[in-house]
Amino acid sequence: MKIRAWTTATALALAAISTGTPAQAEDETLGRKLFDEGVALMNKGDYAKGCPKLEESYQAFSGIGTRGKLAECYEKWGKLATAWALYKDVADLAKDAKDKVRADVARERAIALEPKLAHLSVLVPPAARAPGLTVSKNGVAIDPRTFGSAVPVDAGKYTIRAIAPGRKPFVAEVTLADGAFAQTEVVLAMDAQVAPPPTPPVIPIEPPRDERSGGGWQKPTGLVVGGAGLVVAVVGGAIGLSAKSTYDEAFDSGACDAGTKLCSQAGQDSVDSARSKAGLSTGLVIGGLALTGLGAVLILTAPSQKTGLRLAPTMTAGGGGLVLGGTL
Repeated sequence: MKIRAWTTATALALAAISTGTPAQAEDETLGRKLFDEGVALMNKGDYAKGCPKLEESYQAFSGIGTRGKLAECYEKWGKLATAWALYKDVADLAKDAKDKVRADVARERAIALEPKLAHLSVLVPPAARAPGLTVSKNGVAIDPRTFGSAVPVDAGKYTIRAIAPGRKPFVAEVTLADGAFAQTEVVLAMDAQVAPPPTPPVIPIEPPRDERSGGGWQKPTGLVVGGAGLVVAVVGGAIGLSAKSTYDEAFDSGACDAGTKLCSQAGQDSVDSARSKAGLSTGLVIGGLALTGLGAVLILTAPSQKTGLRLAPTMTAGGGGLVLGGTL
């Protein structure tokens, strides 16, 4: 009886003749045409074409009956969350219009769908709420007021994307069935590319002086600086090897997927740690080589009377090269 009342009310709403302007009458005629086409497609089971037609009908000439039929179409199409929201709208509008029969039918249908609804929660912790943050679901921005709330959604696949200046983009995919619940936590790590690379240490030196002006300081200074540079470079290389090992382990352990580049929280932490180590390693190696080169310059340019160092070519069975020799 209630369903019949619903259908009758829908027909009456669409059959009413507009008493407004010619433009309103034209919109009503278009709305009625689109409504009839949408219902015909819906009755054939072609909801993928019928529901958009009914949506266009509602946009051309809004009416409670059209909205109710649209809700019914989405329900049969399997888009339960969309249908549920439309039924709730119809119930509220019908209540305001003192249409108790239609309000009761819409409310009952919404209540019947609630146990079947899928829910998705997008959790954005305070650490991820960076200035300029934008979080979207399938390309549509998410209202920050709903962060952490279980929001009814249609069953299907969703891509959650978060971006913020100076942070690495976050992307996650989740697939929900009817009645399922899923929660995705947004993690925005600092982008290593934004931080400036480590600056090699700069050691001020005086121009080389001859023996009479005290140039004998160059040789010991060069040995100390060059030796320190070698140590720094070796440490940097060791850190680089550790970074590669940490990065490879994130993928070898399954915490990160090599194809999609998506990682679990633990995998993302490992990748971030590896990138930080790699940046430090690069700075140390560059700084160490710079110091080593500086030490060599100091030694080679020291007065010959004090250092006794010399470069000489040499030939062997396996090739040739240069030999640094002399007396200390």
